[in-house]
Amino acid sequence: MPVRQVIFMMILSAVLLTLVVELVRRRKLREEYAWLWLLAAVAAPAVVVGWPLVRQFTRLVGADEPVSVLYLGALVFLMVVNIHYSTKISRLTEQVKELAQAIALSHPQRPEQQG
Repeated sequence: MPVRQVIFMMILSAVLLTLVVELVRRRKLREEYAWLWLLAAVAAPAVVVGWPLVRQFTRLVGADEPVSVLYLGALVFLMVVNIHYSTKISRLTEQVKELAQAIALSHPQRPEQQG
């Protein structure tokens, strides 16, 4: 892998890691969501350092170029993120419905509101 690409990936990973830690520190990003992005920040330099392993995995999978395997990894990562967020949204939707029902049951209608 060319040196410029290695340097770029290391800088990009450091920026992502710093950004995630700063967002968590400022309470703009919850810790439960930060683990996915920390994983991405750590995985990028691991791919650069383990480039021979990426080439071997490319041959094992039967892909033509290592870039194809990297795109596949990025796609899988984004699918995991989407599934994670979808489960969170589903849980929050159910909680909102239950809260709305509880509020509706706890407030009886006044006579002027009936009929």
